[in-house]
Amino acid sequence: MYAAMEQINDGVNKIKQDGIRSITRPVMEGRRPDTAPLTKMWHDILRLRDEHKTLAQEHLNLTRENVERYVLQNRKR
Repeated sequence: MYAAMEQINDGVNKIKQDGIRSITRPVMEGRRPDTAPLTKMWHDILRLRDEHKTLAQEHLNLTRENVERYVLQNRKR
């Protein structure tokens, strides 16, 4: 799970460092930016997020039923 989380963090950092710059630079020069690379970066992160969620559910037994049962049991306290 740590490796998957690190990949997500790396993707977010890549967007912050390269993705945002790739669309702001053309705007500052009066041109329309190509948003395809930034969109691809974002979709890569979303894919990793789904993989991470699946790993967490498998390793931590986070099925919806178990989480709902836990919440309902602890709401009364």
